[in-house]
Amino acid sequence: MDYEAVVKRIKEIDEVMGYLSIEPLLPCAPGQGRASMPLEARHLNSLGIAHGGVVFTLADVAMSMAALWHGEVLVTLNLNISYLNPAVRGPLTAEAREAGASGHISHSTVEIRDGDGQLVALGQGMSYRKKTSLASLLVKQA
Repeated sequence: MDYEAVVKRIKEIDEVMGYLSIEPLLPCAPGQGRASMPLEARHLNSLGIAHGGVVFTLADVAMSMAALWHGEVLVTLNLNISYLNPAVRGPLTAEAREAGASGHISHSTVEIRDGDGQLVALGQGMSYRKKTSLASLLVKQA
């Protein structure tokens, strides 16, 4: 599987990643995923800190990248986030690690840090690996 081609295709078709300016970071080792995004005015809540939904979405992308190495399309089953510190300086970076996998279920942990390296949030989640090959994403839909 051409991991870089799959990530490029995901970026082309995932409009949420594009809108939020989330960039998967390569290269990653098997079972690891990283993603980063700038912290812009549109990412902030009414208190002037990163909106929790933005942090959550970044964590979800990194967690998905960590499980792509199995070569199957996946969907998040659950993701629990603990917000530890407000993020006021970007870029935000999420680093996920697959903690284990059993059958079609992948378990991952994720850390989100701000531009100063401060730990902003911790997450733990599960993804379901479908029986669909990631190679199917490389086929452009007309």
